[in-house]
Amino acid sequence: MVRLSQLATPIALVSAVLAVPRSPPTGFMLDGSKHITKAPQAVYFITNNVDENAVVALKPGRDGKLVESSVTPTGGKGSNQLNGTTGLPFGPDALASQGSLTLKLVVVNAGSNTISAFKIDTYNPTSLTLLGDPVDTMGDFPTTVGGSSKLKQACVGNTGARAGVACYEVSDEGLKPLNDALFALQFNQTTPPMGPVNGLSHVLFNEDSSALVAVAKGVPMTSNTGFLAYYPVVNGRVSDDVTMTSPPGTNVLFGSAVIPTTSKYNDSKYNDSRYDGGKYGGGKYSASGYEQSSPRTRLVVSDASFGAAVFEFGSDGVARTVATSNIPDQRASCWATFSKQTGSAFISDASTRLFEIDVETGALIQTIDAAPGTVANSATTGTNSTDMPTMMPPSPSMTNTTLDARSPLGFLDLATKGKFLYTLSPARTANGTASIAVFELGHDDNKMGHDDQSGHSYSSGKPRYSGKTKLIQVYQATGTGASINSQGMVVV
Repeated sequence: MVRLSQLATPIALVSAVLAVPRSPPTGFMLDGSKHITKAPQAVYFITNNVDENAVVALKPGRDGKLVESSVTPTGGKGSNQLNGTTGLPFGPDALASQGSLTLKLVVVNAGSNTISAFKIDTYNPTSLTLLGDPVDTMGDFPTTVGGSSKLKQACVGNTGARAGVACYEVSDEGLKPLNDALFALQFNQTTPPMGPVNGLSHVLFNEDSSALVAVAKGVPMTSNTGFLAYYPVVNGRVSDDVTMTSPPGTNVLFGSAVIPTTSKYNDSKYNDSRYDGGKYGGGKYSASGYEQSSPRTRLVVSDASFGAAVFEFGSDGVARTVATSNIPDQRASCWATFSKQTGSAFISDASTRLFEIDVETGALIQTIDAAPGTVANSATTGTNSTDMPTMMPPSPSMTNTTLDARSPLGFLDLATKGKFLYTLSPARTANGTASIAVFELGHDDNKMGHDDQSGHSYSSGKPRYSGKTKLIQVYQATGTGASINSQGMVVV
């Protein structure tokens, strides 16, 4: 149905030690939803190569910088959308989507019309085990997948000739379909689809897994404005009783991120009047943070035609615009993430810039520019892989980090964990290697407000930004198969 709109002898001591079970590393997400600290433990993306797709897992050090990697085949193949003008394979951004993999680790195989699930080793999160065989997605050209640890489910979005959404149970045995047929959506596309517009770009569960949201791109300067599709969860399963909204003024809705409104925060900076009743009504304080009993679905969604917007879904499934962010000179603002460290959203636009957005007002807080020759806030040189001098110049005396002309095209998929942000930069050319840029997010607990780029000042009761977000490393993923086709970004 569719609706629009603890001493002993040495031997005893050794025995005691051996008897103590190992604890998982601090910070690792045991069930995909809970963590002990904010420190990142692993970063994942897919190669999306047409001959063999694989997951690249990267291990961050305590300073957030990436130090090593592993590669695990998915059992499927990657693919490319076709350029709508030339008809040639499209890349970078081969899938023209956000969310080509999700936690628990489930990934898309666009060239095989399948998805694959992996078990993440509790003690070594870069060690992955394929769970069962890849399963059919019931449609063509899967580009995006959303997961829910609460429901132990994943839903995939197909955007080829047979377009739509299909959902699966995720277990140690692998993936099991939950619906008999595809929840079909009409884009009148081919397989591969003609891109980068007109099709599904992101699917994700909301904060409390009470609904799945699918984001669809429209076509600029036509009556096809795209839409947000809201699928409620009924009796523990995603229902096909979908409500679609085409928000006024949007054209190419693309990537999205959940804005927490019901979460319990352990960070004291969230214990302020901003979360006390009023706009986020129904809340209460606890000793460790804020709790709210009335869940809401609020997302920040990028729009490649102008910047980003914040939407809230009502109980009727209809999306209503809360704030709009018009980003000056944006190139193609397509990917979005939310940071609990800063309480703000970050948008990438396929250039060497990131845009930080206030999710209440839509105001542009800062532009982080890592372009060639641009100093990124006096960061020190990162420790990169030995055979890849991606910093310019590669000198021990260097005190400023920049991207050089050999660096990839720009920032696409991105994700945050704690005080770090990771963004994927696919290679510029077919024989190039993709990189991951690592940023340390700025935050100053002594600063009670911030000024956005429009000159407007925010006082207490807001997240407190330092404006010192900095590029600390560019890690080139040599030997992993990461290339112009690479997609996705998730962090645990």
